[in-house]
Amino acid sequence: MDLISLFCNINICLKKKKFTLLQKRSKIIIQMLNTLWDHRLIAGYRVINKNYIKIYLKFDSSGNSLIKNLYLMSKPGKKRYVKVFNIKNNIKKNNVLLFINTSKGILTYNEALKFNLGGELLLKICI
Repeated sequence: MDLISLFCNINICLKKKKFTLLQKRSKIIIQMLNTLWDHRLIAGYRVINKNYIKIYLKFDSSGNSLIKNLYLMSKPGKKRYVKVFNIKNNIKKNNVLLFINTSKGILTYNEALKFNLGGELLLKICI
């Protein structure tokens, strides 16, 4: 549930062109933010106190977001799981990132292929 609120809040802020947002802190949110940071999709984040994180979104010089579209793939009522061979067959575009929750944490599809892992399909980001 924490990740869904994070993705919804990011989506709203991107549409409104807000540069920062405040989010409740949890381990899985920090893990997701680290993954987004590694792929240079957010400008950063800062822990405000033990309960909240301030997230800095990244925009280009013309004011457009680096993230074009953000889609939730797995929802609480309908979880979507993928196997490794399904990941290979479904990815055809270079400008799409899939985030998968695996036993090694939240990974992109390229990282999941390296480790030969499947898991819960969380998010699709079009860049």
